[in-house]
Amino acid sequence: MAEKIATGIFFVLGVIWLVMSFSLASNNFGGGMGLGPDFFPRMLALMMIIFSTVHFFKLMKSPKEEEIKIKIFRLSAYIFAACVAYLALVGLLGYIVTTFLYISFTVYLISHKKSMMDMVAALVATLCLYGVFHLLLHVPLPEGFFI
Repeated sequence: MAEKIATGIFFVLGVIWLVMSFSLASNNFGGGMGLGPDFFPRMLALMMIIFSTVHFFKLMKSPKEEEIKIKIFRLSAYIFAACVAYLALVGLLGYIVTTFLYISFTVYLISHKKSMMDMVAALVATLCLYGVFHLLLHVPLPEGFFI
C-alpha cells in the first residue's frame, strides 16, 4: 500500500514539475533543435510520469513478497548509510578517493558476482566523473588529504 502511495506522489510531483517547466524560457541554444532551458526539466517530468504510471500498473499485477521487501529495505538502508558516509567524508578525504570508495561499496552491494572488474569499473567511473566535471566543465570539487 505504501508503495502505491509513493508511486502516486511521484506521479503528482511529475505533473507539477511538467506544469512548472512551461514557465521556463524556451530559447533555442541548440541552433534550432529546440533545446532550451525548458527541455531537460520537461523531459525529467515526463519520465517521472511515465515511470510512475508503469510502476503503478506493475504493482497492481504483482503479488506481495515480504522476503524481497526485507532484502530491498536492507539494501536501501546500506546505500543510504553509504550516502551519509560519503557526504561526511568527501570534505575530509577528497572527491576522488571518497567517490571511488562509494561507487565500489555500492557496486559490491548490488553486484551478484563479486569480481575485480567491479573495482576497475568503479575506478573508471570515478575518473570519468572527475574528468567531465573538473577538467572539462571546471567544476570545483572537494579536496581533502588525498587529492
